[in-house]
Amino acid sequence: LLSVQDTSSATFTDEVGRKIELKGPPQRIVSVAPSVTEILFAIGIGEKIVGVSTYCNYPPEALKRDKIGGYMTPSLEKIVALQPDLVIGSADGDLKAFVNKLDQLGIPVYITNPGSVSGVMLSIQKIGEVTFSQLAARNVTNSMKLKMQKIQEKIEGRSQSRVLHVMD
Repeated sequence: LLSVQDTSSATFTDEVGRKIELKGPPQRIVSVAPSVTEILFAIGIGEKIVGVSTYCNYPPEALKRDKIGGYMTPSLEKIVALQPDLVIGSADGDLKAFVNKLDQLGIPVYITNPGSVSGVMLSIQKIGEVTFSQLAARNVTNSMKLKMQKIQEKIEGRSQSRVLHVMD
């Protein structure tokens, strides 16, 4: 949820219930998760990404960003050195202590927590809000919905395949 106090400051609630305040549209973003990096590029704000996790390799432009460590073990020092005005991470890792340290340093951290396809759609929309890119995020989710609808139409009436995938 977005609540705007004035044109320069906005408060958001991330996907784990934490409130964060931004002084305006973020210009220097650090992404701590590959999924977040892909979303940021998809909504057209890849140029604002100054740091990514070691595992962020898509799109290829992500490889040109400074690496801040793994998404489970990000480097606080590397992130602080990049002077971000927003860090976006995933609830997949147990990063409470890390997030608390960034909070203490005054660096806003937004945490995503999608658990389903609809959760991914919501994450895209909420990342669009917190980066002040709502329209672009809505365009991405609308495109995804259209593709899923076309797939549904193609497979409609077909019997469902049963699959067993064994990994050794």
